[in-house]
Amino acid sequence: MTRRNAFGKRPRLEAELKSAKRESVPDLQIRAGVEHNFEPINETARTPVGLQAFASAAITLPIFNRNQGEIARTRYALTQAQETQLSASDTVLSDVANAYEALRSNDEIVQLYTSEYLKQAQDSRDISEYSYKAGSASLLDFLDAERSYRSAQLAYRQALASYLTALEQLKQAVGTRNLQ
Repeated sequence: MTRRNAFGKRPRLEAELKSAKRESVPDLQIRAGVEHNFEPINETARTPVGLQAFASAAITLPIFNRNQGEIARTRYALTQAQETQLSASDTVLSDVANAYEALRSNDEIVQLYTSEYLKQAQDSRDISEYSYKAGSASLLDFLDAERSYRSAQLAYRQALASYLTALEQLKQAVGTRNLQ
């Protein structure tokens, strides 16, 4: 929410800066005109007596007030909005990079479980079970192999949950929910 506000302020502040600069320029007022003077002959008719033309110019000199305070305030606010925008952009890029690295790391762990660890734990349990049934291994050896197998399954599911969490965090950082 704050990121949108920082981005939305910038055009408004640029417009305020232009307005403040415009207000510091003196106003020039120019007037010109022509007047006809008539002398009445009777109630309905008049005769022209003379013609007058005039022109005037006026300029306001801003000796003490050149609107510099407003210009400086607007420049400061504009710079602040630009820095906020850069900070938000850096934060977004950092969030995306961190989420991607977490996803990649969790993917490597899941791949290790699926390619090696789960198969080894299952083979160990199967061998221990066969040995127990054949009478060459004790019940404690078989139960220990079963515990190790279940621990490997649990660790795999935790790694898979971490991977899926990292995937959702990457989707959130990128700003999409349809990332595959």
